[in-house]
Amino acid sequence: MTWIVDEWKQSWRWLQVQLGAILAIAPELYAQVGAMQAYVAPETFRRSMAVLGVLVMINAVRRKRT
Repeated sequence: MTWIVDEWKQSWRWLQVQLGAILAIAPELYAQVGAMQAYVAPETFRRSMAVLGVLVMINAVRRKRT
């Protein structure tokens, strides 16, 4: 049963890496792919990037249990 807990902690750590990669790539994709701009309004895109940024910061700052 402890291996499930260990796997969950490891996957939570990888979430920060994945969200950081999305934050790095998404603005460039949004600018380059014109079809995205037709479906996602600029204000919605900015807000979603802000929420993802806050999630990354919370995940980085929260106390990690060892």
